[in-house]
Amino acid sequence: MGKDPAFLFYTADFNEGTQDFTNEEVGAYLRLLLFQFSRGHLPLDSIQRRLGSDFERLWSVLSMKFIEDSNGNFYNERLQTEQIKRSSYCDSRKTNKLRKI
Repeated sequence: MGKDPAFLFYTADFNEGTQDFTNEEVGAYLRLLLFQFSRGHLPLDSIQRRLGSDFERLWSVLSMKFIEDSNGNFYNERLQTEQIKRSSYCDSRKTNKLRKI
């Protein structure tokens, strides 16, 4: 099986965490989360390309939701935690299935 196509999305937590965002900021934030999900930690130049000419304005708000790693790339800690938890769960299901064979 290839890369996991999904992650758990906690709507109440997302709504609470973005209450002070404009609709545009919510959309940009969600796009960055999806980009991180598919690509991993994000280089700043990739974030700049995604946000385009609105980078300065949007990143000043969105950057609080991301952590800079030791390589200078950015990631959302909650998303990374959820990906790891889901991967561990899927691995445990595979292991249990193999034990039954």
